[in-house]
Amino acid sequence: MAKVINRHLLLNIPVAVIVLLLQFDSFIFDGVFGIFPLFPLALTVALSMFASELGAFLCGTVIGAFVDSSSGAHFSFNTVFYSLIAVTVSLLVHYLFNNNVRACIVLSFFSALILSSLRFIVSYYTVGFNNMFKHFLNGIVPSALITAIAAVLLYYIEKKIFKASR
Repeated sequence: MAKVINRHLLLNIPVAVIVLLLQFDSFIFDGVFGIFPLFPLALTVALSMFASELGAFLCGTVIGAFVDSSSGAHFSFNTVFYSLIAVTVSLLVHYLFNNNVRACIVLSFFSALILSSLRFIVSYYTVGFNNMFKHFLNGIVPSALITAIAAVLLYYIEKKIFKASR
């Protein structure tokens, strides 16, 4: 079982590099109407659907650390929450949801909604920010929708990688 987990995670390294380039290089992907999907979160959700809890935790931690190293957010905020989201998604898929594309869409939408809301509360609302509801409707919800759409493609890529690693 450990060889399958290691091979599965190693085969995801090129996908993770491409996803991180899409997220942080505005020359490659400029966003849709100024709204940017959270590609690393979509990859974390898709990867956690096929990994064990430990593998999901490790992938969430590594992807969150890469996001932390290249973003201006609070240090280790993304690392902690990406790993929590990865373990939660892995547990939900193994014990509650079926492993299909609908579950991927729902889990990535709510994960993006929760992560963006927590990031907004920690970064802006604590220092005083008006129009929270407007920001929620104009920024967080569309970003979560686009993240859920991007998660569909990453789900099918992850499904092929998982079948190839068996």
